[in-house]
Amino acid sequence: MKLKTWLRECKEMTYSEYKELPEMEQHILYGDFMEYNRHLQKKVQVGWRPMTDEERKWADEVGEQGKKRYAINLKIGGIDELGNYTALHHRWEEK
Repeated sequence: MKLKTWLRECKEMTYSEYKELPEMEQHILYGDFMEYNRHLQKKVQVGWRPMTDEERKWADEVGEQGKKRYAINLKIGGIDELGNYTALHHRWEEK
């Protein structure tokens, strides 16, 4: 993305307004612009895209299963007071 486009879309500012700012403020805005660009480049590199409804539904199901598993482990003593999980064979060795 170009600086002029970013200023117009994200900061609602024209390039001429940007050039009228003090040099320090220009530098800060330019740093924000570069950070925004790095973020966009990372998204493109990893092929990021929004989740579809089907994928979101699947992720919610996996999350619910994880919560159930955590609750069960908490009941049977698999999770200590710090929230760390202890494998079953190690639980017997500790006692």
